[in-house]
Amino acid sequence: MFRIARVDYGTGFDVCIVSSDTDIGRSLRDGRDYERNIADLLDRNTPRNCAFADFGAHWGIFSVYMALRGADPVYAFEPDLINYYALERTIRINDLRGVIRPFPFAAWDRLEMRQLVIDPENTGNHKIEVEGDPPHTERIHRTVLAVPANELIIPCRESDALYAKFDCQGSEIRALRGCAGLNLKAAIVERCFHEDEEIQALFESSEIHGDQMVCRNFGYPQISVGGT
Repeated sequence: MFRIARVDYGTGFDVCIVSSDTDIGRSLRDGRDYERNIADLLDRNTPRNCAFADFGAHWGIFSVYMALRGADPVYAFEPDLINYYALERTIRINDLRGVIRPFPFAAWDRLEMRQLVIDPENTGNHKIEVEGDPPHTERIHRTVLAVPANELIIPCRESDALYAKFDCQGSEIRALRGCAGLNLKAAIVERCFHEDEEIQALFESSEIHGDQMVCRNFGYPQISVGGT
């Protein structure tokens, strides 16, 4: 069910992948760097020594990449248990336990149980079901715990800078609201298109780069940690 694949991104490291995955897994099995554009954006917009949060960490590709660049700590959120198992193995085989801190939760704006809709072919396409979504009656649903990031991430004072990547398959705005009170200096956010303006309004500035946004200086209300 699992195998090890090599990732380059200019550093070279191993990743535990789900063998049945026909998208990301196939890219890595074929020796191609998956979403190299995100690695490039991280290079240009994050310092080497920083605290980093990976929302939608999947198998840990970008969590490891940032840790190897010097990020410490790295917080990795991955709600699917199969992906989470691969994430933990990726952390172990790269000897990054203690640097990467994995959480088997969905990043959200309140503490509650949610339904995760499973894509059987593309493990990077699992998504939290939200109000207004078309019904996914043909898909498998798993119940997962959704948690605000500000309940778990230590850098929560104004002086503690945090950098992040958000790839939450349409839940980016909810994950961002769960970061209230965190000093998020810059984030690479996968575009939702219909929510672009709402996401941009949470930051001082933003730039569009294809299917990604680079957002700087999070300005969401600085409420107390754990609030929603």
